[in-house]
Order: sequence, then structure tokens, then C-alpha cells
Amino acid sequence: MDSDLTDEITREDVMRLSKIVGVNVYETEIDEVTYRLAALQRELRKLDNLDLRDVEAIPLFHRRGE
Repeated sequence: MDSDLTDEITREDVMRLSKIVGVNVYETEIDEVTYRLAALQRELRKLDNLDLRDVEAIPLFHRRGE
């Protein structure tokens, strides 16, 4: 992906990332996967605008035996 995070993920990014993580994405699926990842990326960026300074972190995983 480009270092400029204002750009959306591209078709080439998806192909490159799929190879890196070992996920087989067929040529016929690249456009749909790109669209969905770009949509997810846009939504996740909205979280950057949240003021979380007063929000206490909570553990996502319990320790064994709890």
C-alpha cells in the first residue's frame, strides 16, 4: 500500500497483500475484495476522529483460569 494513508487501497495492493499473507484471491474476485477492503479502510479511518483520552482500556482476552 502507498505510504500516503489518504489513498484508498488499490487492486495492485490487494494482489500484493494476498500473496504476502498467503491468501488465494482469484482474479475474478480482486475487484470485489478491493472494494470491500477500501470500504473497511474508510470506516476504520472514522475511528481516528474519536476522542478516546478519557476511555479506559479493557482487556480483550482473559487470562487462563478466569
